Amino acid sequence: MTEDDFYRTSTQYRLWSFTPESLASLRATTNAAAADGVKAAFRSLRTGQNDGSINRDDIGSDNDVDCLTIEEEQKIVGYFASETMDLVDFCNYPTNVK
Repeated sequence: MTEDDFYRTSTQYRLWSFTPESLASLRATTNAAAADGVKAAFRSLRTGQNDGSINRDDIGSDNDVDCLTIEEEQKIVGYFASETMDLVDFCNYPTNVK
């Protein structure tokens, strides 16, 4: 069995392989859900649903929240993917770990 055959029979391939279109859709859905969650947390804090350690006057409106864009998220993921590959190389892990 070749390395490619081994990979294509793996759960990694089955569960974590995406078409460009499906990945873009997943990123957009995930980004929107995360932004909604952050804004809901700000609304919750603003309306007084906190333990009192946060002054409500210091919290802006959830409209003031500037969440990451999909492109910004991709830059962060790309950076840490690159750092992870460097760490794998530094630790001399085998190819199948990469």
